[in-house]
Amino acid sequence: MAKKIGVTMEVGNDGVVVITISNPPVNSLASPTDFFVWDSSVISGLKEKFQDANQKSDFKAIVLTVLRMELDVQQFLQSPE
Repeated sequence: MAKKIGVTMEVGNDGVVVITISNPPVNSLASPTDFFVWDSSVISGLKEKFQDANQKSDFKAIVLTVLRMELDVQQFLQSPE
């Protein structure tokens, strides 16, 4: 199953907005293929969700989080070819 790249937002009854980044494999702001380039879909998704949150009159806090990281550390332990 392919992992979806994007940003989601949930608003709790307690006024806490949780914004979650999903950008496998490490869920960073960078492109999965080039860590020196920001992924434009993630950046625009973050901007959109923060704007949506700011439109809510009853929010008290915004929590920014990422989905569970799935980093394969074995690739870092292998010697370069």
